[in-house]
Parts: sequence; C-alpha cells; structure tokens
Amino acid sequence: MNDHNWARTVPYWFAAAAGAIYATGFLIEFTFLNSMGVVEATGEGFKAKYIYIGMLCLLFPVSTCVIVLLTLRLMRKQAESRASAATASKNAARPPPAIKNHNPARVYASSCLLFLILVFAFYMLITVARPGVFHEHQNTIAFLFGLVTLVTLLRLMEDWSTQVAPSRQGTKWHSKLWALIVVFLKGLFRLFYSETSFSKFIRWALVGTAIFLTWYVFRGFWPVVGEMVEEGGWLYLGLLMFLAINALWTDMNVERFGKIIVVSMLNISFVFAYVAILVFAYRIYPYIPVERGGGDYTGEVPSVLTFDARFASSIPRQVISTNFQSKPLIVVHENPNHVFIYLPKATDKTNLVTELSRWRLSGVANRPAVIYAIRQEAVIAKARAISWPVDGGQSPAAAPGQLPGPATPGTAP
Repeated sequence: MNDHNWARTVPYWFAAAAGAIYATGFLIEFTFLNSMGVVEATGEGFKAKYIYIGMLCLLFPVSTCVIVLLTLRLMRKQAESRASAATASKNAARPPPAIKNHNPARVYASSCLLFLILVFAFYMLITVARPGVFHEHQNTIAFLFGLVTLVTLLRLMEDWSTQVAPSRQGTKWHSKLWALIVVFLKGLFRLFYSETSFSKFIRWALVGTAIFLTWYVFRGFWPVVGEMVEEGGWLYLGLLMFLAINALWTDMNVERFGKIIVVSMLNISFVFAYVAILVFAYRIYPYIPVERGGGDYTGEVPSVLTFDARFASSIPRQVISTNFQSKPLIVVHENPNHVFIYLPKATDKTNLVTELSRWRLSGVANRPAVIYAIRQEAVIAKARAISWPVDGGQSPAAAPGQLPGPATPGTAP
C-alpha cells in the first residue's frame, strides 16, 4: 500500500475506532444502569460520556496489547536479522567482526515491562484512584514517567549521535563540545543497553524502582483492586489474556495463511471482546468513582433537591423533608427526562460509605432496594447537603444560605 492510499484510509479507520469506542461506552453504561434498576432511554442521541466510558474500557487492554505485540515483533525481526547476518558471514570469504556488548533483543523485556508499568500506573490514576492522589504524589508520578522517558530517549539519542552528530564535527570550540556530548550519550547508551552484568542490573533496577513507586503511590487502593479481582475481575483479565494471545498468534501467522486467518480470528475475537465488555460493565465499572465517569458512589456527597410546588403531589413522600425540599439523597443518574435518586438509610458518613460500597459487589441482593425516578421539571434546584452528615440523626440548624438537613421526628420543620 503506497502512502497516498494509506492516507486515504486514515479517515475510515478513525471513524471505525470512534464508532467502536462510542458503542463500547453505550453498552457499558446501559448494562450497568439496568443492573442498578435504572431504565435508561435509548433515544437521547449523541452523548459524549459514552466516548469517555469507552476509552476507560479500551485504553488499558489496547495499549498493553500494542506494546507487547510491538516488542515481540521487534524481537522476531532482531532474531531474523542476526540469523541472516550469521548466514552471510559463513558464506563470506572474510567474516565481518562481531559486535560485542550490544544486543537490543536482550533489553526488550525490561523496556517492555517499564512501558507496561507506566500504562498501568496511568490507568490506575484515571480510574480507581480518587481525586487528590496526583496532587499528593505529583513528584513521585513525575519521576516514574521520567524513568520511561529516559529509556525511550536513550535509544533515540543513540541513533541521533550515530547518524546526525558526526556531520557537525569541526575544529571550533562548540564543535568540540558537541563531540563531547556525543561521547557522553554513547557512553550512557552503552551503560544501559550493553550485555554486561552491570547494565542488566541497571535495567532491572529501574524496573524494580518503577514497581515500587507504583505500589507506593496507590498503596491505599490495593484492597479495592483485590476485591475487584476477587469479585469477578479475574474473568475480565482472563478474557483480555485470551484476546492478546489470539492477536499474537494472528500476527505471527498472517503471512503464512493470508487474510483468511485475519477474518477468522476477528470473528472469534469479536465474541470474546463483547463478553469482556459486559464483564467490565458488571465487575470493573462499579469500582471506578463516579467523578471519574464510573459507577462507584462511595465518594459521593448526598444532595438536596428542591421541588416545584406544582408537582408536590407526584413526589414520593419518603424523599421529602420539609418546604418542598428532599432529604439528603444520592443522585444515581440523570437524563433529560428524569432524575434517578436513592434515599440512603445511613445517617453518618461511615455508615453511608459502607452502604454504598455494597453496590460494588455482585448479586441482586447488593443492589439498591428502591430507586426513585422524578421528572426533571419537578426539580427546580439541586444542592450539596452541606449540613450532612448528621450525628445521631439530629439535624443541626442551617446556617444562612445553607439548606436545612432532614427534620428530626417530633420537631417542627
């Protein structure tokens, strides 16, 4: 395929990728909301949130698969090149001198692991981690990203110092300084990429450092990740592993079997990818905080709704506190027609988190018992219940400009 034809196909590939991301996001939110008892209308038109949710689902597996496939392909190409060079040296009258202490295939494993750790840390940062983690550990995260950047730049600088830098040699002082920089870059490259025991130690020490930093930054979230895997996330990981093996086998045999193997493997992959998306919606999505676009409500602060007096008769009595205002409640979902709310039983923050954390577990018994659907025109204002949580069920007096908490039984509103 020439460059002109390739450029013409880019818009089609982009449209296909955007459509797959959007469809994935729609399927995840539709499945999750139905599991929560929220019947979402399907005729709302375009929703940008679906693209974001689709990216949350596809970013990690696609990035991981691309890194692994490219690494293995580079290793295969390197092995083929060495085999061709060995054959040519046997047939040559005078074999070329062997290059010592430089075998890029040996460093692919450590480089691949560094990139995978970076992708995993980034994915943890945009999914499970709560807001404030980056602010608290911004220097550590920057150092982790710098490690991977260093590995990439070393390879690029080595190529540059070999191909570009020699053309800038001269007798002036800046040319001598330039030559000194080139020598330094080549030495740094050999320190990291050579086959000596010390270089191997440096490479794997960087990998170990990256693993430790990732554990340190997200050390407070590993129990949640463990619960997610135990509650069914292992099935999602298993499906991703099958898809990765399928993609690897296809990549290795596409030249042997042609396009027919690609079509066959795509059909199989589509089925498993669909199941993986459903598993993501049921078992991974409930552990992503709502503020990150997920379905974990444990970090949500209850809200107070103010209702229009004209719709007072249509508002469930259970949610009304006083003066057409609701009790502190959790807004589960909103669309142009309805506000879906849940009235928590807890009266303090600790018990509320415990109550909402049950929604992450599998099983119908762990879903909300009652979800109220209130029409949007019946709600004239929404506010955070800043006077909540209340201790012992007592409602403190509201400060000027604040909404009152739930009325205490036996007292006048």
